Amino acid sequence: MNTVNILANFVASHEILAYILIFLGIIIEGEVVVLFSGILAHLGGLSIITSFFVGVAGIVSKSYLGYYFGSFLERKYPHNRFFRYIESKILYFLPHFKDRPFWSVFFSKFIYGINHFAIILAGYLRINFKTYFKAELASSMIWLFEFLALGYFFSYAAIGYSKDIRKFSIIILAFIVAFILLENLITFLYELFRAKEEK
Repeated sequence: MNTVNILANFVASHEILAYILIFLGIIIEGEVVVLFSGILAHLGGLSIITSFFVGVAGIVSKSYLGYYFGSFLERKYPHNRFFRYIESKILYFLPHFKDRPFWSVFFSKFIYGINHFAIILAGYLRINFKTYFKAELASSMIWLFEFLALGYFFSYAAIGYSKDIRKFSIIILAFIVAFILLENLITFLYELFRAKEEK
């Protein structure tokens, strides 16, 4: 029988590559990558402490790159329609983005699909970098701990059900799909709430 130990041993033997992928994954996507990091840490393929610090490095890099990419775009395309559209979308979810940038950036981390755009918009609107970075770092630390722990404890529950790699993989996949659907549902409900508020 193929057990999860095969996966753990494979990841452990390619540990450096796994951390590089986690670092890059956090810059590009985030949630799913950190969940997998927690899962692999529980299986023993990765160190939970190292995963956390690699996650912090990815978050800091993403925060810098996103902000300065936004400020670069503002210099090159100050009146671009696409960025005005992004601004209106962000302001729909976070109406006080300009006058309360700290809390707007902070909460953007917990609205699915918004944070990447909020980071770029912060640079585009030239929000004070210290205010922006403090908010982004504070929310990201909570987010990173939460998702690592979620992956770690869900892996613990999945292994309690089955150590067979196929069954374990199906359970993990079902969990991630359910999690993404839940995040989308929360975002949809928030949109409905905002729409009712505006009436």
